[in-house]
Formats: sequence, structure tokens, C-alpha cells
Amino acid sequence: LRSFTLLAFLHPPCYEDPSRQAKARSLIPRQQLEEAAAVYLVKQGQCQPSEAEFRDAVLRHLLIWFKSWFKWVDSPPCPKCHTPTCTFHGNATPSAEDLRWGGQRVELHRCKQCGSTARFVRYNDPAKLLDTREGRCGEWANAFTLCCRALGYDARQVVDWTDHVWTECFSHADQRWLHLDPCEAAFDTPLLYEQGWGKKLTYVFGVGRDGVADIIWRYTRRWDELQHRRTEASESAVAAAVAAVTARARANLSVDERRRLEGRDKQEREDLRGRRGGGREGGREGGERDGVVLGGRQTGSVEWRAARGELGMERGDEGRKGGGGEGSEGKDGRMERRVVDGHIRRLFMAVGDMCRNVVGPDTCGVEAAAGGGARAVLAVAAGAPAARTEPVAAEVAGAQESLDALLSLLSVLRCLPFRSRALPLNDKRCDPFRRILLDAAASTVSSRGGGGAAAAVAAAMAGTASTAVASGNASGRDRSSDGNITTAIATTITTTSSQERPLASSAAPLLSLLTVMGVTIWMEGVEGRDGRGWMVGVKGVGEGEGGVEKGKEDSKGGMEGRKGEGAAAEGEWRYGREAVLAAMAMQAAQEVLPRVKQALAQMRAGSSGGDGDGSWLQCVVQHERVCGGWVTADGENPPNELAIAACDGSLQTKWLHHEGGKGAWMQYRLGGSAPVTVTAYSITSANDCPERDPCCWSLQASTDAGVTWRVLDSQSAVGFSSRHQTRVFPVRPANQSAASLYRLAISAVQDPSCSCLQLACFDLFTSRKLPAQPHNHHAPTTAGAVDVKSEAAKDEEHPRSPVIKPPSSVVTAAAAAAAAAAAREQFAAAVREEFQRLVVEKVPANEAASRALKLVQYRLSQGRQ
Repeated sequence: LRSFTLLAFLHPPCYEDPSRQAKARSLIPRQQLEEAAAVYLVKQGQCQPSEAEFRDAVLRHLLIWFKSWFKWVDSPPCPKCHTPTCTFHGNATPSAEDLRWGGQRVELHRCKQCGSTARFVRYNDPAKLLDTREGRCGEWANAFTLCCRALGYDARQVVDWTDHVWTECFSHADQRWLHLDPCEAAFDTPLLYEQGWGKKLTYVFGVGRDGVADIIWRYTRRWDELQHRRTEASESAVAAAVAAVTARARANLSVDERRRLEGRDKQEREDLRGRRGGGREGGREGGERDGVVLGGRQTGSVEWRAARGELGMERGDEGRKGGGGEGSEGKDGRMERRVVDGHIRRLFMAVGDMCRNVVGPDTCGVEAAAGGGARAVLAVAAGAPAARTEPVAAEVAGAQESLDALLSLLSVLRCLPFRSRALPLNDKRCDPFRRILLDAAASTVSSRGGGGAAAAVAAAMAGTASTAVASGNASGRDRSSDGNITTAIATTITTTSSQERPLASSAAPLLSLLTVMGVTIWMEGVEGRDGRGWMVGVKGVGEGEGGVEKGKEDSKGGMEGRKGEGAAAEGEWRYGREAVLAAMAMQAAQEVLPRVKQALAQMRAGSSGGDGDGSWLQCVVQHERVCGGWVTADGENPPNELAIAACDGSLQTKWLHHEGGKGAWMQYRLGGSAPVTVTAYSITSANDCPERDPCCWSLQASTDAGVTWRVLDSQSAVGFSSRHQTRVFPVRPANQSAASLYRLAISAVQDPSCSCLQLACFDLFTSRKLPAQPHNHHAPTTAGAVDVKSEAAKDEEHPRSPVIKPPSSVVTAAAAAAAAAAAREQFAAAVREEFQRLVVEKVPANEAASRALKLVQYRLSQGRQ
């Protein structure tokens, strides 16, 4: 036993080699992981995490990334016919090159089809594994441990006597070691092997740079059974062997460092002793939270797993539940989690405004649902008059090109570090977006001979910087407070009347979408000096105001000790609130905007109905998404496939219920005090396994905290023709009623023999009123809140601009275009006059632009202009 642990310890010094760590850091997408960690913490309700909590979140996403980056190999593919039909055929003698990288074992695999032989070298050097990126559990744990050390984590490899290897990292936030299995992407679920896979554990040792530890008690709850299997040596002999190796590893450390490590070891032994006695000693040890079904092994072929006895036991037998997310426990003991999705609501509203502006008010009618006159989904461009066909087609084409430009810009910004996500507007990577903006601004300048914000941008992008500065200063002194002119530009462009440049009419909602995502355009630099120019991105993301504060672990000793080169330097880990919110909104936009493009393509082809993106977009235009609620369900699959994942607005996540095939439910409790009347809802199929899609369900509402339920809508035999397909279902007016608690009760899935249920999205909608509900102050847009009733009440006191009369009937498309141009000029004059009045009343420019536009639109809808 002592010889084995000594031999095992000879390998870890590879993890401390600076060149190997540097190679690992060059391959790890650190900025991407830190962004994902920051978003994860916000969604978990941790808006101001400590440094230790942030590093634990980065570690979680390092595990997720590694799972998708490394490849499991049962048998290598045939080198001749490239088919995966090889089987093990013995071992071969390693070559000198194999031995150079620690490949003492070489497997031979023979192809069943052509008879060729493939070599599979079991490399032990983690640097070589970063090149091959393949192997079994040994290679996975080896390479992953190096990645952890490269980022400065205190990591050790865990050796299981029953033939498995994984990693542990010390959490300074929880003051304990975290279980990490890269093969299974398992985070802090130490009971996975005994209660999930069904392994009969004997000895489990943690082997690291600071010594060896006997940690079997973290991975078992069957103490009596385990004692009968630990027969290779007495417990005192095991303790002596572990102490000998550990003393050797720490021989060259300082006295203070040895004392620190000894104190940590003592605390770990006390915690494990508490688990052995049936307790948890202050809750330091994890992996026992309710909610996780610990299933059998996932990696490797079924035959290989069955031969090892690691397929696991039947669910519901002795399967242990543990692990979970953050939240509060409900009255029935189930976890209730808060949804962080305000950015999805704002994005949907901006998309709705964009599509409403594109198709025009005369084509946006509300249709009655069959049998009751229900306000159903808005029929965008359906049944439009022939006279409007050409303008609508041109505007739709402009909107599609604008969305392409915006997606291109988002792709560029997402590649930048999320703490400093900005670049010059004249950067070549911004060419598509700059062309759209230049076209719109030039249209405004040429049609009015104007100045203002749009003229400033047009001049700046044309290369006349001095003119841009002068025009920018003349456009309004109040914008200097924040340097953000995006909304002012959007309002100016909205009033353009260029029929020859349809892109101009879609540039305003394009900028509105940008502000929803926290992306602005501003002037940077000092006037009169070189370097002054227009910037586009997330302004001030590194300022930290309202963001994350530095933790105090160093002062307490929790973060003391030897850090690797990849550890965050003083203050480097910090990020601002704006950076995280913008990252969440950008990620959502990269999912939502392609769906909008698809729906616009259906409009352009003359089809807007159906059950695909077209009907979803119609729902977004007509309705407002409910957000900010609390979600619970009768079953889920933590840590990632929770019920809350169905309500986060993302197609890339899903709710998975292993026992939901025969019946399941999910509840959504409103976050605010006021009840909401749900007028429509949507369900989106998940990424795979169509047999798990729901097919029969009912939407229910409760006004007495779930004591009684009222059925709002029932569906049966519903099918999903593709993955990530969204089906929209209106609620009949007779069934609509205000409630604060809603439940989706699913009674069957597509395949009656399937026991699992899954869905990607479950969204609730309420009728959208004009004006929209107030937006978060983080994202001021032209779709912001306006108290139109109080503003309209002032009409008699303050006379407004002349009434805009609707154009008379037209016969030809040319006449319709001319009439539309005249109406737009009148609309522009009304918006400009309202904007100037509000500025005189000392209303900030951004708010004045939004209120002016909304107020004029409201009067137009009421027939007052």
C-alpha cells in the first residue's frame, strides 16, 4: 500500500511545471468561463459574490467546458477505413516517442471490417494529453487536474481502488474539498459512485502536491459494508502510509505553511469523521442536497459499463437524491427558485416594437379567436392591402439586413473580454453595422439638411471628425452627463421619410435593441486632442459601480497559501454590474434575433401563420412576457436541467424530469404582489429525444396559494415537428382571470413507453398595453414607459402640433408610397415638437425621446392625430 501511494505521488510534480501550466492556460477560454460564471452567479441571486465564490463558479464552468472539449475513447477509429468498428486485440511494445510522454501502455485495436490495426497510447504526461484531447478516465482526470492547477486552484487527483480516477479542488468559499469528475461533468456529488453507479468502494485516496489523504468517508454512506471490504491492510497501516507520503511531500515547506496545511487536514478529518457518524459537521461537506437523481455511469459503451457493473440501479429503488441549485424551500419541501429574466422581457418588447414599426399600423390587426372573440396572436402582415405590399416588402428586407448587421456586431463584441467589451465604430469588424447606421443617418441629414445626433454620426463615419464634434455638441448639452446618444439617434432616425432607403426606418429599432443589450454609442477622448472618436460597446463595464466588491478572504486567511500563476491578481477578478447584464442580454439576443429573421422571412414569403417562428413573433408583438417569478416542480435533474431552466428564455437549457412521462407539474409564482391575467402561453420542445416532448397538458391558475385550481386551457395530442419548435396557445377570454400562481400540469408525453419528460421553454404572456410597462433603468429604449394618460390630459392646457390626417384612399402603389411619405413627415414634426417641449421642461434627452415617440404613437392609435 505504501509503495502504491509513493508511486502515485511521483506524478503530480508535472502539474507544477510552469511550461505545462502555460500551455494549459493558452487553451482554456478563460474570459468565456469568467463571463459564464458571472452570469451563473447573478441567476443564482449572488450579485455581489466574494472572490472565492466567483472562483468556485469559474471552476464549475471549467468542468462544463472540459467535458465538451475532451473526447472519450473506447476504441480508436480504424486508420484505414475510418469506421468505429475496432475492438481490443492486446497490447504492444511502446516506442521511444511513446515513453517520452509517459506512454508505458499501448493498446492494439483491430478493425472488424478491413482487419487493420490501430494503436491507442495511454499517455500519462498531461501536456501531451492537451494535444491528443482523448482518452478514458485516467487521461481525463490527468489533463483536467493540470487545467485546474494552471488557473491557480489547489487541486489533487483522486485514486479509487476499484478503478476510477477524478479530481478534487479546495474551495476557499466553503472551506472544504469539492468533488469534480470531468468524465461525467459531475460537480460536488461525491455519492455518485456508490449510490448512482452502484460501485463497491474500498479505498479512495486524494494525491496532490501537499501529500496524500484517505478520503473514503466522503464517498460512502454504507459504513458497515465498507469495513468488510477494506482488508488489504489495517487502518493503522493505511494511516501510517498516508502520513509518510505526506511528510515527504511537505519536507521543504516553511513551518508556517506546514502548520496551515496541518490545520486544514485536521478540519477535513473532523468533517469526514462527522459524516461517518451520521452527521455533516456544520454542513461543510456537500453532495447531499435534495433534488439530484444520481444515475449510472454515462461515459463508455453500454457493454463496457455493464461489465464493470456501473450502469447503476433502477431509479426510484435506492437511488440517492442530492445536489441542487440555490433557492428557498417551499411548504412541500421542494426547492423554489427565482427566475432572473428581466432582460428577456425587455428584449421581447424591443423585438415587438421593431416588428410593429416594420409592418406599419395599418397591417397590424387583432384577430378574434374562433368561438369567442378572444384577442389572439397578432397577424403580422396577414391580409395586408395590396397598396402596402411593396413598402412592407422593402421595410422587411431592411429589417432583415439590419438584424444581420446587429448579429455581426454582437458576434464581434462577444469575442472581446466581457469586462472591456467595446471597440471603435470605424473598426473594420463594425462595417456591416456602420453601413446601416450611416445609411439611416445620411437619409435624415439629406431629407432635412439637418444637424443633431444623426448628422454627427454621419459626419464622423464619413471621416469629418471636426464636423462630427461640432454637430455632437450642438445636438444637446444634457447628453454630456453620460455620453450616450444612442436613444437620441434612434429617435432622430425614426422620423426619416426616405422611401428610397428602407434601411433607415429599421435603424431606430435596431438601436433600441442595442440599448436593451446595454450596447451604446458614445464619444471617447478629449476634445481638441488626437484619439477622440466614436465607440460602440458596453460603456463603463470595468468601473465596478453597483457591481462586485472585493472579498475579505485574504484577511481571514482563507485565500492564503501558494497560488499558481493562473490565480487572479489583486482586483483582476472584479467586474461591473453592467458587464454581467450586457453579457446576459447579448447571449439571449444571439438566440432570439435569428428567430426574428426566420419569422420575417416567412412574412416576406407571404406566410405569417403556423406554429413556428411566425406565430411566436406574432405573440411577441401582441403580448408582454411575464418575468421575475419563482419556479418549482415535482421533479427535475440538477444541477443543470432544473425546472427554472424552462423559464429562463434560453433554448440552450431545458427542464428534464426523469419520472415525468406519466405525469408532472411545474408551478410559476409571480414575483410581484399584483396578480396578472395570462392571455397566452408558449411551449418549446427541447434539443433532443422527441419521445420526451409533452403532448397532453392543462394550464391552471390559483388565487388562494394553490389550495384550489382553475383550468385556463387544455391541450391534447399536441405534436412538435422539429427540435426547438415553439407552439403558442391563446387563453380564451372566458377563462382569463387574474392570478398570482400558475401551474402547467402535464399528463402525457409523445411516447407512452417513455418515462422522461423534457421541454426547453415555458413562457407566460399577458396582453401588452400601449404604452409598455416600465423598463429597467439599465436599458432605456424608445419603448420605455410613458404615462400617456397624464400626458394626454395636458392636451387641452398645452395645444399640440396640427392633427395628422390619414391619407385618402389610393389606387396605385406609387400613390400609396407618396401618401406614406407625407404621413411620416407629419409624424416626424409631431415627435420633434413633443421632444423639444419635454427638453424645455428639463426632461433628460433619452427619456424625452422615448416619451415623445410613445405619446405621438398613442395619439395616433386613438385617432387624435
